[in-house]
Amino acid sequence: MMHENPTRVFTLPEGVLAMGGLSPFYSVRPKAFFGKEEMTLWVLLKGGCREVKFMVGDKVEPSMR
Repeated sequence: MMHENPTRVFTLPEGVLAMGGLSPFYSVRPKAFFGKEEMTLWVLLKGGCREVKFMVGDKVEPSMR
């Protein structure tokens, strides 16, 4: 059955799991930024997570604005 239905295997950063509410290590859901642009969970899952910074809470670094 696995041979007939191959699935691509990949890992997700802990921040992506936390954004989806699936990480026990975060009490709040982090925000994700690519450069200065905030990304949604759906965009991250569709396009990959490389070079994405995860920020917890409402505090955002000045360089991110």
